[in-house]
Amino acid sequence: MVSVVYTGDPIHGVRYLVCSLCNSQWYATRAKCTNCHSPKPVALLGKSTEASVQGECCDACNSYVKLLSLLKDIHLDPCADDLASLGLDIALSEANYNRAARNLFLAGMA
Repeated sequence: MVSVVYTGDPIHGVRYLVCSLCNSQWYATRAKCTNCHSPKPVALLGKSTEASVQGECCDACNSYVKLLSLLKDIHLDPCADDLASLGLDIALSEANYNRAARNLFLAGMA
């Protein structure tokens, strides 16, 4: 569903991917795209560079996964804030990025 950056390494943080079905979390390295595993850098796009919810966008596969930074807002919830940031999904879709990780609460929506 989303990736979450926890506090850990004070410079970079530690990234975990979160499943929307069971809320399981697993470690994912931040140096590559989680969809195509391209070593090309991913771009963070959002309302601003300081936004706590951004899209990790990969130009190799034209996909994105939302990144929730607990370094910037400790109160973020993966499921709730994914649903609350649908405007970001629309903006990234208009920028020709496709969502790589789906929120199953939105399964009935096209």
